[in-house]
Amino acid sequence: MPRVTRKSMASMKTTTSPYFPKTDVIPSTKTTNAAAIAEMKENVHDGKNSSKNGSVKTTKAKRRNPLDRQFIETNKPEEIDDDIDTVIEYPADPESRKAFINSKTNRQVTEFQFRVYDACAKVPRGHFTTYRTMAAALKSGPRAVGNALRLNPFAPLPVPCHRVVTSDFYVGGFNGDTKSKIFFKKAKLEKEGVCFDDKGYVIDEHRNLKFFEGF
Repeated sequence: MPRVTRKSMASMKTTTSPYFPKTDVIPSTKTTNAAAIAEMKENVHDGKNSSKNGSVKTTKAKRRNPLDRQFIETNKPEEIDDDIDTVIEYPADPESRKAFINSKTNRQVTEFQFRVYDACAKVPRGHFTTYRTMAAALKSGPRAVGNALRLNPFAPLPVPCHRVVTSDFYVGGFNGDTKSKIFFKKAKLEKEGVCFDDKGYVIDEHRNLKFFEGF
């Protein structure tokens, strides 16, 4: 068998020999990577992704944990905080905001957090909005909005974070809790006229009637 050199290997990509069948036209690595990336983009919703070497592998798509949507009555606290009237002093001017220390974190409130709080303060009593709607208005993300509201030191007024639910109209977390304190959030909203079904979702009749998006 003749010696195989780099030059002869290059020719094997387009020619045949007695030692290499006619079937092999060896694609370049760049072509393989490009094709894999294109396939990954087309199939991202099917749970496919691309490995570093360009090969495509199938993985399970991430799904929401069903426990995040379980509204279990046994988690309901004996005493329900349904306060919707207490007003906390809210710093309005830039100097007051810089000097303000959040009692929940012992840190200053960030500029973004104040933007979230300013937006939330616009949601009127008897109405609700969603994290996603607020995020779109602020050109941010729902999780960032949720994190800011989790640390809200101005509740229930003038920043009524209990009036913000998930995009599928589930009551959602409250004060960093998704099991027991959500009953506080539900009680506050119901006291203001927003009703829920027995699974913790805003009833169909109120999803349009009570929905606020005027940011």
